[in-house]
Amino acid sequence: MQKIFINLCTGGNWGIMDTRKIFTIFLYTTILIATLHVNTAMPQTKGVRIIVTFPSLKYDVEQLLCVYDSVESIVPPGVDPHSYELTPRDMEKLISANIVVSTAHSSFEKKIREKIENGEIKARLIEIPYLPGINILINPATSQPNYHMPIYDPQNYIVFMEVLEKNLEEVNPACSEEYRSKLERIRERIEEIRVNIPKLNITALAATPLAQYAVNWLGINVKFLIVKEHNVPTTPQDIIAIEEAAQRGEIGTVLLVNGSIQANEKAREIAEKYGIPVIVIPSPLEARSIPENLLSILDQLEETKIRHNVGDGSISTNLNLSYIMGIAVIAIILLLVVLYRRKT
Repeated sequence: MQKIFINLCTGGNWGIMDTRKIFTIFLYTTILIATLHVNTAMPQTKGVRIIVTFPSLKYDVEQLLCVYDSVESIVPPGVDPHSYELTPRDMEKLISANIVVSTAHSSFEKKIREKIENGEIKARLIEIPYLPGINILINPATSQPNYHMPIYDPQNYIVFMEVLEKNLEEVNPACSEEYRSKLERIRERIEEIRVNIPKLNITALAATPLAQYAVNWLGINVKFLIVKEHNVPTTPQDIIAIEEAAQRGEIGTVLLVNGSIQANEKAREIAEKYGIPVIVIPSPLEARSIPENLLSILDQLEETKIRHNVGDGSISTNLNLSYIMGIAVIAIILLLVVLYRRKT
């Protein structure tokens, strides 16, 4: 192209150069400058290929990615990851990956770890529950660690995103500045969510353990569960104990989890029976990011007007209203008695 450009500029008499030749020189000049700019300002990169085990993780990972990076899920949307088995197509994805992000508690995720450890898969492995700085809660019904999506907690979420960003930089240094900039925006968004939280100290009944990390950071302590663990429902004796606690006013809110149909039905039944406010927790398996889910929870807290009851850490919109009305009636009666005695 440079040779053609020189021939055009030197060949012939400039004084009689026609319009067509001028246009051709201009066109080649523009193409030459553009080519040089691309070669110097935009170094070529293959991009980072990330494979996540759960579909919802895709929407969180996407927030950090640079041009040419890609992310894909092993488990398709709507499929229960607890019963999922790896397919030959999944193995092709994993072999081609640079980074694998795993929640580390489903059986197929344990197989992925084994294949990475024996060298069959060469990718870097990020197992969320085992990252330094991740706070793992205890399941109140089993007294065992709860590994169900700990990044639903904002602080855990930041820990995960920082580790992911560091790995992205190491694999693709050309995009380091962009990764850092996007991480900073994520930090700012999470901080905006955290500074606007209400100050709560209440006890909750949850449909499943999936709700625990979504609300613990708000001061909502999940003490009772309808489903203790995957495929481990409560017993009739458990339900009796839950209802007795609700009757005593010890349950301040009931947490439903999208997608947990049977557990939700029983939890909602208890909520309606004892006048307990309900919050619907977006499932961490849904097709949206964790920050979006957290904002949904905060919106519901605002709508239900759930507030802290200093007495025993439990709340209820209906119970609080009845309590206030009762106090008001007693105060009016006492005032009338005092006024009557003064007159007599």
